[in-house]
Amino acid sequence: MDSFPNSVFFICHYKKKSFYEANRQEITIHKAAKEAFNKLPKAKKSGGKLPTVKQLNEEFKEVLAEKKKTYSEYREAKKYMQDYVKAKHNIDEFMRQEKLQNGQIRKNDRHTER
Repeated sequence: MDSFPNSVFFICHYKKKSFYEANRQEITIHKAAKEAFNKLPKAKKSGGKLPTVKQLNEEFKEVLAEKKKTYSEYREAKKYMQDYVKAKHNIDEFMRQEKLQNGQIRKNDRHTER
């Protein structure tokens, strides 16, 4: 009778080991995902539980609103930069035309002056 628990232990251990070997990739991915989730600050606040779809949708709306706000700021900055580049080009061209009229540079030396 003493060998019975040992044989049951061996069979259970063997089944666990063979199950683990057969599903190693899925188990490893699951463990890595769980570990990564537990490292997130929000996971610590919610007690390690996954956020609900409602919470995710609310967070998405907040992020989208922030994106729209910052994108409008980006468009303004981009337009300002493009206007600056145009003005610089116009001034450079004006200065080149003046030098050309004064005979300081030859007509074919357009790109060497810049």
